[in-house]
Amino acid sequence: MSFGGSVSAMITTLKNNSRKKNKTHFNRKGMPVKSSNIRLDELLKVKATQQQLSEIRKKVKEENRKSIIQSIILIILIFVAFYFVNKFLF
Repeated sequence: MSFGGSVSAMITTLKNNSRKKNKTHFNRKGMPVKSSNIRLDELLKVKATQQQLSEIRKKVKEENRKSIIQSIILIILIFVAFYFVNKFLF
């Protein structure tokens, strides 16, 4: 009967997995937005025009493009640094 610790951990895990999950990140109705006094449901009532949506798409694509370019440059610099470190030290 020296298996109490592992069995109790298993039972606790099974209990936690079987409980109903009330909190989700996507169920935020009625919760206030952190940075202002405007409630989330009031923000969701506002509809964006097609022009605004296209501007948002362009902005997001440009930000993603910049982020990808920065990541590629960083990776290249790291590889170059490793190459020179390995070449001169080893």
